[in-house]
Amino acid sequence: MTSNSKKNEPKNEFLASYLPYLLNRVAREMLKGVDEQFAQHGLTVSKWRILAVLSDRGTCRFGELANLTSIEPATLSRFVGSLSKEGLIRRRRSTSDARSVRIALTEKGEMIFNGTLPWACDTENRLVNGLAPEQVEQLKTMLTHMYANINQLELTDLELDLTPAAPTENQSE
Repeated sequence: MTSNSKKNEPKNEFLASYLPYLLNRVAREMLKGVDEQFAQHGLTVSKWRILAVLSDRGTCRFGELANLTSIEPATLSRFVGSLSKEGLIRRRRSTSDARSVRIALTEKGEMIFNGTLPWACDTENRLVNGLAPEQVEQLKTMLTHMYANINQLELTDLELDLTPAAPTENQSE
């Protein structure tokens, strides 16, 4: 094979097939313009996720809501305060534990969330256009599994070990 024929072969680019990059790229493109759609309902993506979880679960403790929405507690606290002032959610202290707060949707919050569902479902349908329903379910299962894997990792597991590996028996001969 000559050097000219190697130049014409497609190069296997690392980044183009690197899964974290692909996921980030899809998420970034998917969220373009989404803020405008949510703003029409007086929401942001993060506030919508809070309403979605509460619609699914009924009520949640604050820590549970932070985990399910993937929103940092300090940020979630501000969003919960804002949504409460807007009358979309209500907070109640637990009768058994004064430190515990239960958060739930109000009727207004449920109505606002339900008003976003046709658009949200249409967005998802456009994203998976061309995929069979089984592929969509498989993709969701795989992403859920990957998220569980990430939650099991320790920070040290994510750090790069750049020390050279010790030679194996075969390498030292």
